[in-house]
Amino acid sequence: MKNPKILPKTAIIAITEKCNSRCTFCKTWECENPVDLDERLIDSLPDSLREINITGGEPFLHKKIVSIVEKFFLKGCKVIINTNGLVRISNDSPLLKLKKVGIRFSLDGIGEVHDSLRGVPGNYKKVITQIDDLQSWGFKDLGIVSTFSDANWHQLEPLYELSQSLQVGFTCAVAANSEFFYHTTDNGFKNAGPFIATLRKIIHREISALKLKNLGKALFMSTLARFASSQIKVLSCSAGKSFFFMVPSGEIFACNMRELFMGNLNKSSFEDIWFSPVSERIKTFTAQCAKPCWTMCNAKQVLKENLASYCLKFFQQMGIPYEQSKLVRS
Repeated sequence: MKNPKILPKTAIIAITEKCNSRCTFCKTWECENPVDLDERLIDSLPDSLREINITGGEPFLHKKIVSIVEKFFLKGCKVIINTNGLVRISNDSPLLKLKKVGIRFSLDGIGEVHDSLRGVPGNYKKVITQIDDLQSWGFKDLGIVSTFSDANWHQLEPLYELSQSLQVGFTCAVAANSEFFYHTTDNGFKNAGPFIATLRKIIHREISALKLKNLGKALFMSTLARFASSQIKVLSCSAGKSFFFMVPSGEIFACNMRELFMGNLNKSSFEDIWFSPVSERIKTFTAQCAKPCWTMCNAKQVLKENLASYCLKFFQQMGIPYEQSKLVRS
């Protein structure tokens, strides 16, 4: 019996190659002749999609970002925008009518630590001001996303405390290598021990909150700690199967870590791309892919698919009572 033709529910969409950061661990800003996504391509994406992670470049540099978000809302999608916070959202912006959108701000340190890593003086203050403004305008789904390496692991706990004081979400990642997406191969920990020890303290704090959302965050952080320690994926990847990555030119890839080209939406329908012989071979390859990467964008869907089996093991390791673990497993 042939495998059923299943369309993806999740996508990472880079809507522009333009970037106004000067990050030390990502060279996207060096891109020559940056391209913007043609918003009409969104109409060609499958109706199966339920969660969209918008990235770039810097998404707010795309002049049609509001229209893009609206199109995904019409498809019934939850939308998360990842931003460096450098583009000011004013109180008369059309975005203010889209309060359901989630916005994740990159913060890799407090004050000048963040500014030096991102290469833009004053970046930190702009992010804090933007979060305060959005909260006052009624936005609820806000969060901080932090990327760590040897250069800033000591900022993990202060950034977590900041998220608590601002009452926004918090997630983190280790600096990844990808010539395809980040245009660099120089990232990584030489000594991840102090970062992992601090992360485990935060994991226990999330568990003690006794809330479903916090337990889910603790689960992801535990997989991140294992990845930082071993540089080995905790679970097999479902890139090109349950999620995909689209670049502004309309090209579809299995993920944003490897240049596994599946097709171009300007030349073929999404279904023809997704079920092509090339894409089927890519799906087989990614399930066995050994490339060391583990970001929230990629790991979230994988964890969902393996929630029951991985949760029980995680809760046993962390000493969480069975009755409490049922909150997440259910």
